[in-house]
Amino acid sequence: MNYKIYPINQGTRIMDIHDVVYRQPVGEDVSFAYGAFLLKDAKGKLIMVDSGAPSLSEVREKGYPLRTPDEDIDMVEEVRKHGVDPAEVSMIIYTHLHWDHAWNTNSFPNATLIAQAAEMAAAINPMKIGRKSYGFMEESNGPEWLHSIMRFQAVNGDVEILPGIRVIMTPGHTIGSQSVLVDTEKGVYMLPGDWIMCDRNLDMELPGGSTPDVAAWYQSLEKVKKLEFAGILPCHDPKTYTEMYYG
Repeated sequence: MNYKIYPINQGTRIMDIHDVVYRQPVGEDVSFAYGAFLLKDAKGKLIMVDSGAPSLSEVREKGYPLRTPDEDIDMVEEVRKHGVDPAEVSMIIYTHLHWDHAWNTNSFPNATLIAQAAEMAAAINPMKIGRKSYGFMEESNGPEWLHSIMRFQAVNGDVEILPGIRVIMTPGHTIGSQSVLVDTEKGVYMLPGDWIMCDRNLDMELPGGSTPDVAAWYQSLEKVKKLEFAGILPCHDPKTYTEMYYG
């Protein structure tokens, strides 16, 4: 089964290069994007990869202590612009459960939610340094994804989710990070979540600046080097959102 991949852009902000590429000297501004992906097959099946971040309006209204895009873009409204009712989305596959990838779950009420078992375990009881990354903020009454916990199905390791869609473990950014491999008419595309934040991580073979397990990241890199792709689409690279769709 082949899919088309529609990048859903939630805007950008300026970050320092050391936030995006490991151990780079402070002082270079880079544009850092936020977003998710909508997958469509020829029969109309609708799947999301990640569900994006809260809108800037929500962050300001509720006082979340988060760095957000400069633009006020609502994920659900962007999905609707593709002619898709969020209630028709049947599945969301999470690369990992950080707040900027796993918000808006309540807006997709009929979706089965897929994550690695290792990621769910780490996200339920994160280390203190990672609590905000997983959305544990008093202002938000906990992570958005946690409010939809009954809809989650955990997977273990590299598995086929559906014909044409499979996941592979790529830890490093988080212990349970997975990348989603999607069959398209033009070949297989990889959606790596935050294991790869931007093209520079691949070009320089350097992890993201906030990578807690650098050794695991390089093990994932060696694993991915053995595979062939039509393209790799980093979620936080603005170039990802310059195409209407891939495949």
